[in-house]
Amino acid sequence: MKALKINIIVLLMCCSAALSGQSKGDYTFEKMEWQNPLLQSSNAAFMRLSDTLLTTLGGSFTDLNAGVLHKAGSFRNAYDPKSSTDAVLDVKSYTRLGKLYLSGSFGYDYTWMRQARLLGLNEPARSPFMLTDTIPGNASDEFYRLQAAAALPLGEKFTIATDLRYTAGMMAKKKDLRNLNTLMNFEFRPALSYTAGPFTAGVTAGIRRRTELIEYKQIDSSTEKYIFEISGLWTCNAQGYSDSESTRSKRYKQTASYLAGAALQYNTGNLVWTAQFDMDRSNDKQGETKYNNFKAGDYESLLLNGSTSLQFGLKHRLSASYSNEKGAGYKYLQRQELDPASMVRQWVDYARYNCYSDRYSNLDASYTFRQAESLTSISWGATAGFGMSDRERAYTEYPQRFCQDYRTLSASLSFTKYLYFNNLNIEITPSAAYTTSPDGTMFDTVNEDEGHISITSSGTKEFVLTSALRQEYGYLTADVLSAGLKLRLSRQLEKATIYGVINAGGWAGSVTDCTDPSSVTLQKRGCSSLTIGFIF
Repeated sequence: MKALKINIIVLLMCCSAALSGQSKGDYTFEKMEWQNPLLQSSNAAFMRLSDTLLTTLGGSFTDLNAGVLHKAGSFRNAYDPKSSTDAVLDVKSYTRLGKLYLSGSFGYDYTWMRQARLLGLNEPARSPFMLTDTIPGNASDEFYRLQAAAALPLGEKFTIATDLRYTAGMMAKKKDLRNLNTLMNFEFRPALSYTAGPFTAGVTAGIRRRTELIEYKQIDSSTEKYIFEISGLWTCNAQGYSDSESTRSKRYKQTASYLAGAALQYNTGNLVWTAQFDMDRSNDKQGETKYNNFKAGDYESLLLNGSTSLQFGLKHRLSASYSNEKGAGYKYLQRQELDPASMVRQWVDYARYNCYSDRYSNLDASYTFRQAESLTSISWGATAGFGMSDRERAYTEYPQRFCQDYRTLSASLSFTKYLYFNNLNIEITPSAAYTTSPDGTMFDTVNEDEGHISITSSGTKEFVLTSALRQEYGYLTADVLSAGLKLRLSRQLEKATIYGVINAGGWAGSVTDCTDPSSVTLQKRGCSSLTIGFIF
């Protein structure tokens, strides 16, 4: 509650300062970050680099917007809904009060989903373990997001800062089996920066705490429903649902993360080189919320992100980023035993063993050219990008080991034309991208003593949700052609700028049937959005 009050106070200070400012012309956060790339970093102390720009803007800059986003189509992952509609409200602000630099944001998201299934967690891809059901039904989620950061210069060279982020929300399914998920995310990250001539360096460290409580209920008891306990690669066991205390239908998910980052910038005015590095070490635990202490599994991961950019004046930028994530999932050897003191059966664990591994790496590179005379006077711009990724996953249910791997290559191109008519500015951005997967293995079953064997559930305690496995693998490895068109109109008022953004796009994926490589289906998905906002 204390963190929530701090966020609200800082946000109100930012907005009240912004309301007294002058017209911001055609500035946007994207253009501000072009001039100061480190504003996109996780280090709040780099807000000091926006001093010159904030002076030009009257000491503050605020963007308040609301919008709606709709997605629909058959090209989707196993846990994606058939269609979804999002309503979003966002406000973000930078301001300077004396020597103190402040930033704050508030966001509200409400999403209505149709025909969602296998959505037992709010973000299923974050962990191999999940409690879920297979019945499609409508669902909704609602989130509140708060962020506040403050940076204080200590002399000419040093700056200290702190960044607080808080998210709260819930997700609920409207059809039996009904799951209600309650979520909370809190992040605290202090930071330090040092400036000497053209060089600026900074370090940051922090912690993140994420909790999610899941509870399943059934309203209509005339039919039997099943809960599936996923262990990785859609291997699972199932049990009939019952609201009795003996059935595992409630679960908690707790994630503790330790964060660290470093960044370096060399800026001569005409040439800007930036390098950034971030680390995220997370430990995820899942178990029952009841008294008997059943442990569903632990997942430990290490995520490393690195990026660099080289910018020449207002026209040229080369950028590249690399990420590598390794994760390991652990299950427990446990059984129920009678506690002689309370005469109640409780789960007792004897050992923890590694059952799941995940390795993912991704590399992206791009070049941007803008025909620009100043930060806000741009004739046109274009960006070309290339990316490649590689992933390997494995789940072990001794003596069998289930393996999956795939690689993807992608290329993208976008072009933006800027038009100016008195107080009306127009931006038109067409874009296109293509992604292909040159090779991969959906599900390779290996016996540790005998080598490769056929996929079978005999001799194992678990079975595979083959429909979900095939849909997910087909989605991740499809040859995808996407295209989009963005139209942004902004009009300058006396003390503000009103703008509207229309986005329309779609994906067409050639999905190969994993059981019959000669059978390929074309699946499509479309997306459209409308955003209206004010900059002041």
